[in-house]
Amino acid sequence: ISESLLRDAAAHGANLMHIRLGPNSPVLEPRPAMRPYILPDGAWNPEFFAGLNRLLDTAWSVGVTLEIDLIDGWELKRPEQSAWNADCSLLQHAPGRTQRDWLNKVGDEIGAHENILWQISNESGYCPPLGTTPDWEIGVAQIVRAREQMRRVGPHPIATNGGIRKADMSPAIDYIETHQSVAAEQTGANKPVGVNEYNPYIGTAEFRAQLEQADRNGTFFFLWLSDATARERTEALDIIAEWRRTHES
Repeated sequence: ISESLLRDAAAHGANLMHIRLGPNSPVLEPRPAMRPYILPDGAWNPEFFAGLNRLLDTAWSVGVTLEIDLIDGWELKRPEQSAWNADCSLLQHAPGRTQRDWLNKVGDEIGAHENILWQISNESGYCPPLGTTPDWEIGVAQIVRAREQMRRVGPHPIATNGGIRKADMSPAIDYIETHQSVAAEQTGANKPVGVNEYNPYIGTAEFRAQLEQADRNGTFFFLWLSDATARERTEALDIIAEWRRTHES
């Protein structure tokens, strides 16, 4: 997300926003500063992590927590999009050394920030043909938590977007994210649950309706702008501002 969008959303009362780290290949992300590896040798890119720290600092200054997706399952549907040239088979086992190194590096670089939630893998449950596994979801969470404990930071809540019951119920997972165009129901896992993506944009009136339904359900519902027009974006942010005025003392 851009700093301008971050500040605009915060000015309307937004206090939680979602970003994804990839890690992306040049096919998916042509801007070198937005990729964590320097090619062709694959060294860490300090510019990427400096930008991420600046974004977190800005978010903190305006009262926003960032939900940070660590390893995007969506990009694994096409290996050329992944910095590791990896496909969905990556999700069929516990994270390997490359993924462990990546997770530890992210934790080392930004884990000291207080305004962080972690999401394991965006849309890992939809990665064909088999989706994700408990070994992957819980394995990522355990690596993240172990690094936090070693560095004495956090702990930051960890979410799964995998849609598998064993991961949802695991004590390694703190909350559950779903992708759907209606407010989430409670799952029986006794954990916070929400919706952080839907596509296409559902429209301003429907966003208001689902925000209200999520409140009744005891869940949460993100504004996911997707293909929304500039006018729809402004209207939706105004709804958030109104919601904060009328629902919080």
